[in-house]
Amino acid sequence: MEDYSSEDDWEHRFEEKEVVKVQEDPEDNKRDWTGLPSELLSEMLTNLHHPQARFFFHKVCKYWDSIEDPKHHCPLISPTLQLQSQWLVHKDTYFGTFCKFFHPFYPDRYALHDIPDLAHTVLLHSNNGWLLMSRGQKTLFFINPFTKERVDLPETEHSFGEWKSAIFLSDPTSPDCKVFGVVSFLDNWAHFFTIHRGENSWVRHIFSDLSPRMFQSECHPVFHNQKLYCLGKHGGMGVFEFNPEAEESKYSVHEVLCSPLEDETFESYLVECEGELMAVFLSYMGTKISVVRLDEERMEWRKVESLGDFMVFISVGTSFARKKTVDGMENKIYFPRLSGDYTVFYCLATERYKTFGNNFCQKDLYETREQLNCCWTEPSARTSTSPQQLHWLPQHA
Repeated sequence: MEDYSSEDDWEHRFEEKEVVKVQEDPEDNKRDWTGLPSELLSEMLTNLHHPQARFFFHKVCKYWDSIEDPKHHCPLISPTLQLQSQWLVHKDTYFGTFCKFFHPFYPDRYALHDIPDLAHTVLLHSNNGWLLMSRGQKTLFFINPFTKERVDLPETEHSFGEWKSAIFLSDPTSPDCKVFGVVSFLDNWAHFFTIHRGENSWVRHIFSDLSPRMFQSECHPVFHNQKLYCLGKHGGMGVFEFNPEAEESKYSVHEVLCSPLEDETFESYLVECEGELMAVFLSYMGTKISVVRLDEERMEWRKVESLGDFMVFISVGTSFARKKTVDGMENKIYFPRLSGDYTVFYCLATERYKTFGNNFCQKDLYETREQLNCCWTEPSARTSTSPQQLHWLPQHA
């Protein structure tokens, strides 16, 4: 079969061949597009990789709109091959030893099996392709699910219950890596642990009698302008000023004006976008959603009408904003939820929850499946790691 990969090739083809005019049947102009076989339409959809092209395909007619995307229209060998892409990583069960990856655009899934270190763990956070895992009250460690490399952190000396949330800065093999852990957070009491690469023990920070009172959101804190910001469930903000050179760190709670949903807030997420803090507030099942940015000078939430060329990925463990990688993916918020095999997003332009693959289009998140024990991640193009780098404490010859 001849291959014509561009419009110029097709034009050249018709220049070489004799064009024979045939008598047209007037009935041909009245051909019913709904009469095309579903197998042919499915094959056509297979070759449409651009989000807008697939969107308009479904708008041709009701019959075309009913055609489901083939589940393997873009086979992916491994997330590491898509280094500029974002993936939702999901650890199936607490006892399990494998994790699954979901792409926000394609319906493909990729599973990594037989990782014994994942057994009896909870996924806390991801950065540079590494996962931060907790096992029980005292044990935290990093693992790279693609290489199965592991970096162990020193155990904590206190029993405090389960880790509420945690983040880490920089690759865990980097000398700049820091870990911030939140172990409990009451309305007037906060409890943090911090550790820097090379340190053999955690530093404990306890703050009590906080005012005004604030219940922290379930989402992870965000490190911004050398401070750790903890979002309150209803829009308040806790600010942890960590200074390793000072004897004591500081923690302050701020009331933020113009709380978006107030008492209706069921979920809330904090993310940094273009040097500003942004938050997403949702009522139960997303029947109401508010996207706002923080005016730090006035400590006031301001409504965001559009994300421009940015995409926002939110989850309890990891949230971040990135510039679009494919036209059509911008100005959307991607959730840790699925409709069928497709990742659910909220489009700010249409004010609807949708997917890139099926017919899902709603004003709420009903009939979607939330993925628990998961977070967004970005595979890293990191070079090989030396054995010394896998030790948290310095190794002496």
